[in-house]
Amino acid sequence: VDIFVEEASDLLDHSDGLLAQLREAPTERETLVGLQRDLHTLKGGARMAGIMAVGELGHAMESLLEAVVEHRSELGRDGIPMLERGFDRLHAMVTRVGARRAIGMPEQLIAEFDARARGQTLAALAVPSEDPDPSWFLDVLTSPPPAGVRSDPEPGGRGLTTLCTLVADLTAGRP
Repeated sequence: VDIFVEEASDLLDHSDGLLAQLREAPTERETLVGLQRDLHTLKGGARMAGIMAVGELGHAMESLLEAVVEHRSELGRDGIPMLERGFDRLHAMVTRVGARRAIGMPEQLIAEFDARARGQTLAALAVPSEDPDPSWFLDVLTSPPPAGVRSDPEPGGRGLTTLCTLVADLTAGRP
């Protein structure tokens, strides 16, 4: 995980520079291809490290850029701010992974990128909000662990995996 975090941080820093170039020249093909390449590498590394949320968001962003480069879709006037939101979320997710903190699947943001790649807007799709009142999550974090769940790190570094599984189980069926 540490190697992934280091490489992902480098890729995201490089992408930030490309994003600044894209702001100056929104139709520059080489900049779009460079961002696409960085996202492809990030996606692969995330998936190999088992960090699927980063991999899925990276894939959705890469797919949009691929569609733009191949003239199947357009970024539109809000496309660059949308990419900025995606890269900001990737930075935050990688930072949390580096701090051994759980991350969630950014389903709403992924849906936005997927819709744009198909030439649609999210308003045309009925996607529920991913940001319901998060106060229930604080109860989960501050409550004592259920019987049989260790609160100390597990041998072999599986504590994060167990935490992610527990959070996934607890959030299943939540609005």
